[in-house]
Amino acid sequence: MQMPELLFQTLQLIWPMLLADLLELDFFVPHGLSVAMLLPFVLDFSTPSSKKRIREIAKILYPERKEHHPQDVVERVLDLNNQFATYDQGKAYFTDEELEKAIPQLTQDARSGNGILTNRQIPTEKDIHILYKKLLP
Repeated sequence: MQMPELLFQTLQLIWPMLLADLLELDFFVPHGLSVAMLLPFVLDFSTPSSKKRIREIAKILYPERKEHHPQDVVERVLDLNNQFATYDQGKAYFTDEELEKAIPQLTQDARSGNGILTNRQIPTEKDIHILYKKLLP
């Protein structure tokens, strides 16, 4: 199991997998890559409803620290995505224009899929739209 999927499962988040699946279906982005691309934005969105769980992840990532903050996890995942050129790899599957054009349909599809209502913090249509937009420069 890849780290992004493990984090989603630890947080008991199903809907981010759906968002990633839609990128996979619409643009043929490999599943692990699409999950990794969305992970920092989903973690940031989920922090208010999952602080305790995200702090537990921070304890694992930074055992030497006395204080653990959810934002540390978000920043670490962003750093890893930058280190491994995750977004550049993802851009091999779609252009900014193609993604921009597809976001309304991706958002609608995500809202109609299973898993959205199981989230601790139910994302609105606007929330999902914003998450996908964060993949753009």
